Amino acid sequence: MIALVLDDCPTRLESVSQWLSGTIAGIVYPFTRDRMLSKTEDRASLSNHCLWKLHQAIRDFKYESQFTQEHNERRFISLAKTYMSRQLIDLQYAANLGIRKPVGGLLSIEAMVSDNDEDWVFEPQDKRQPRPDQIAARNELFDCLIKRFKDGSDERKIIRMMINGYTVEGIARRTGYLVSRVSYLIYHKVQPALRDCLACG
Repeated sequence: MIALVLDDCPTRLESVSQWLSGTIAGIVYPFTRDRMLSKTEDRASLSNHCLWKLHQAIRDFKYESQFTQEHNERRFISLAKTYMSRQLIDLQYAANLGIRKPVGGLLSIEAMVSDNDEDWVFEPQDKRQPRPDQIAARNELFDCLIKRFKDGSDERKIIRMMINGYTVEGIARRTGYLVSRVSYLIYHKVQPALRDCLACG
């Protein structure tokens, strides 16, 4: 069956998808039961996402001659399953993003040092000017937060973009990261570190 993957013909995707139809159905089924995801995606659309990723897996797969044909076949199936599953997981994460947010929404450094409850860090066009004491408090908190992550880390890049007023979607567009990855890093890495900095302060 690995010959289907290596055969560069117009019907290659169709042939491979038929070969893996049971695998695709098995990957899709659990996601059809997600209540939030089902509002925007049905079984057919999820299957189409899988076909798109299957096409990428076919394109990216490298046949290794030192392995047997059966071993290469297993390698391709594993690659295809990884591509398809990650795509559906990302769709699911994005669909459930609203209910995954911490109570009170995303913490922002400006919101932590301002005198009101209005979170305006995500409005780059906002023309209000913070007071000197707010700037000092923000910079001190920023230094504490940034030192908790390694140089060149994704967390540091995201923190700097948050400071500059970018939304989760804006960060994803600028960096090329998936929205789900940006959200994960903010909610599970940056935000807990920010709370620790506030507790230490």
